[in-house]
Amino acid sequence: MKYTTTACALLALFLTLPVAAAQDAGRGQTPPAGRGQTPPAGGQTPPAGRGQTPPPATPAPGTARADAAAQQQGQNLRARFNSAVEELQKKAEARGATREDYQRVLDQLNAAALEYEAVAPGVASLRQRAAARLQDIETRARAGAVDAVEFDALRDNLVDMDLEIALGRLKAAAKAGKFTRAEYQGFLEAWTARADAAKGGNPELDAISGRAKAALDVIQNRAQAAGPITDAELAPLSDSVAEYRSTFAVRRLEKKALDKKAVKADYDDVTEAVRTSSGDEIAKKVAERLEQLKAAVDGGRITPEQFAELRGMLMKRARAAGSTK
Repeated sequence: MKYTTTACALLALFLTLPVAAAQDAGRGQTPPAGRGQTPPAGGQTPPAGRGQTPPPATPAPGTARADAAAQQQGQNLRARFNSAVEELQKKAEARGATREDYQRVLDQLNAAALEYEAVAPGVASLRQRAAARLQDIETRARAGAVDAVEFDALRDNLVDMDLEIALGRLKAAAKAGKFTRAEYQGFLEAWTARADAAKGGNPELDAISGRAKAALDVIQNRAQAAGPITDAELAPLSDSVAEYRSTFAVRRLEKKALDKKAVKADYDDVTEAVRTSSGDEIAKKVAERLEQLKAAVDGGRITPEQFAELRGMLMKRARAAGSTK
């Protein structure tokens, strides 16, 4: 995989994290039976279970499903569903995909994503966006108008969910005072995949990555000092993830609109990403602006300057929101 400059910088940051020294092998272990132990009276074998290590406690119902999902495929939903998406894409492009084919992928994706919503509530809206994207693909495929870029966008939805899951795990561990290198590494890998999928080299996205690095520095320093990390200290990292997502959604819409390949799901992705990053009021204003842009696209009057204006508006509002926190 080719890493962007920002991804490499983040990797260098995480590799400097202290690693706890491993405990000496065998320290604290129970000696083998018979070695240093007093045999029972009469040379009898102790009853089953007496003096033995009790079995691990059964996990609470609320965590059992999430643990099972994590053990199965970790947090990488994209890797988990890549083959299913590729198979569906081949069928759709050959006009051989059935209603059952689409429903099967949707059901499997919903079931997998649901496992993570307890630790990462933001996955819910991303899952809904992926479902809407899949439905849009099915509708267009029936009309013979499906394009490969729509499946690329569906894969992007999976990348976003992976990043949200990594962020959720990081925040949960930090607030519980149990922050470890595992949370750093998980977030790093998810962020690298997000930046790589965005193709990198974009000044706006690179600037957001820089702010994410600064936020990670704060979390790293607090973790080294031990103790729980507050929501206020975690907020800049969450904001960076949300801002990156909304900025990328606008960039993707712009490219597809100028190529006359934008679909409804592209516009809706922007609105929902802005809702997450900036709230309902701003999302409503953006949706109104997107309607104007869509009309310009449909009328063949769209220009790059119109999207530059939208990006400028979002950046201004994001900076203003950040300054009040």
